[in-house]
Amino acid sequence: MSRDLGLAPCGLVIERIEAATSGLVILARPTAKTADCPICGSPSARIHSTYRRSLADLPSHGRAVWIKLVTRRFRCVLTTCSRRIFAERLAATGAHPFARRTNCLEGIVHHLGLALGGRP
Repeated sequence: MSRDLGLAPCGLVIERIEAATSGLVILARPTAKTADCPICGSPSARIHSTYRRSLADLPSHGRAVWIKLVTRRFRCVLTTCSRRIFAERLAATGAHPFARRTNCLEGIVHHLGLALGGRP
């Protein structure tokens, strides 16, 4: 059951939403067929492998929300590029590479830390 809901970030398709006892789990995948190499910028459609990435998002109705993304690794097509294999960048999620939270949740955690006396 694949639907493109208006609530999904641009560039992602929500495959399904599961209600777990601890919260909501949103399973999503990117819609783009290619990804740009972060070193040389050349587009590649040669998929090397896939893996799941999990991001915490803002709570919904008092329940925790996790976005589980199917992220792909690509092969760079340029032989002169120093990066042979790279993971696609998912800017649509609003998260930096290696992030465990979306930018919305990260901003709230940051401001709460500052308001409660935390130092940068």
